Order: sequence, then structure tokens, then C-alpha cells
Amino acid sequence: MKKLKKWLLCFGMILSMTMIAAGCGNMDGNRTADESGTQNTNSSNNTGNNLADDVEDGIEDGVNDVGEGVDDLTGDADNRSYDYGDYDDAHDYLMNRLNADNSNRKYEVRKKERSTTEYKDGQKGYHYEIYDMTDGGNGKKYGDFYVDQDTGKIYRKNANTNKIEEY
Repeated sequence: MKKLKKWLLCFGMILSMTMIAAGCGNMDGNRTADESGTQNTNSSNNTGNNLADDVEDGIEDGVNDVGEGVDDLTGDADNRSYDYGDYDDAHDYLMNRLNADNSNRKYEVRKKERSTTEYKDGQKGYHYEIYDMTDGGNGKKYGDFYVDQDTGKIYRKNANTNKIEEY
């Protein structure tokens, strides 16, 4: 995994440097070509600074994207940054996690509640009723799951004790 991380980071840096070199090839800072090949005059008098700012922003975005990609590929769940601000993002995160943990299973969400629900001592999150559809038919209830809206942690309701436990 460390080699993969290093290779991906190197690839990202090479890609970023290539983009910088291509962007810096325009020596006439106040003129750019559009798709038709005609020249457009940039109305800004301060294009040198704008170009430097654009390059800096591009490098920063590229490095951030490479870092997120490495985290996604290596499965480093502790360092992932997810936006749990809406139902669909939390749904995708839960389903990806369930499929990663049990790749030979098929799951379906029923009883969709798009609003947050308090599930444990003031904690709020999105509730999902998950069914195991591996054997076909109507499926078998796999459990009640909650994705915390603030932390993204997944909780499951224990059917035996009726307590909410971290998944």
C-alpha cells in the first residue's frame, strides 16, 4: 500500500507540473485563444498576478484531489472527508461500507426517511432500514442503520438488546 500511495502521489505531482508548464506557455499574458483559434483580449491590466493566482489555485486543487484519491484507493477511512449534510451522501456512504464489508451480498434500502432522526442521546442522523436481497424474493431484514450527520459514523440497532451500537 505504501508503494501505491507513493506512486499515486508522484503521478499527481507530475500531472500538476505538466498542467503548470502548459499554463505558463502563454507568454503574452493579456491574450488567450478560444476554441476557434481567434484571439481574445483580456480586459484586465493585472493578468500577471491573476495568472500566478490561477496557477497557485490549480496546484492546490490538484494536490488536494490527489490526496483524496489516495485516501479513497487505500481505504483509509479515518482520513476520509465526507459530506454527511444530506440524505443521498449518507446513503451512498452506508451502501459502500456494507458492500465493502460483505461483497457477496445485495442490499436494499426500505422505509426512506430523508429528514434526520434522533437515534441516541441527542445524536442525529439518517435512518435506513436495510434488507438483504441476496436470496431474492422480498428479502430478509438485515437491520436498522443510522449515519450520524456530524461525524459520519455508522450505527446499527441491535435486534436483541434494542440498543444502538457503532457498526
